[in-house]
Amino acid sequence: MFENEIKFINDFTLNKVKELGSYLTIEKFLSTDIHPAIKKYVGGEIDYLIFEDRKKLIENSLFDYSGKEISNYFDSSPKK
Repeated sequence: MFENEIKFINDFTLNKVKELGSYLTIEKFLSTDIHPAIKKYVGGEIDYLIFEDRKKLIENSLFDYSGKEISNYFDSSPKK
């Protein structure tokens, strides 16, 4: 039923992302004319990957990151 609309959105978004080149920043991505829901989804995925990376750093580190100041830093994340 919505196959044509979904294909259009998909093709439009892929073309916009391809225009950005091989390497891009989140700021560059967010400045494109892509639907806000897609931007929100990508931002959420990036936040999750950063969260997972922080967790690995804390769990596998040779250093103690349990101090109040450093744990507050790790717990904070930029708000959009």
